[in-house]
Amino acid sequence: LVSLGRPASADVRGNLGPASVVTSGRKDDWLKDRWQAAKNMQGVPIPGPHWLEIDLQRACTVARVEIDWESAFARAYAVRGYADGAWVE
Repeated sequence: LVSLGRPASADVRGNLGPASVVTSGRKDDWLKDRWQAAKNMQGVPIPGPHWLEIDLQRACTVARVEIDWESAFARAYAVRGYADGAWVE
């Protein structure tokens, strides 16, 4: 898993923790192993589009991206990479 332990950031702090929880590898506590853009524990969304970024810290070929959604998931999302000074989908 190339993202394990890599730096992660987001435009907002989720109600369950910082963005770094998605690269921590932690799976033992459902309240501490996920990030969501919500205001409270009831899942009230923070308005607007949001982003979460994982810095892989080196150039690499990404053959697969796995997103583990829960029942309160995004309706739309994009997976992008950054290479040679430009974002690519």
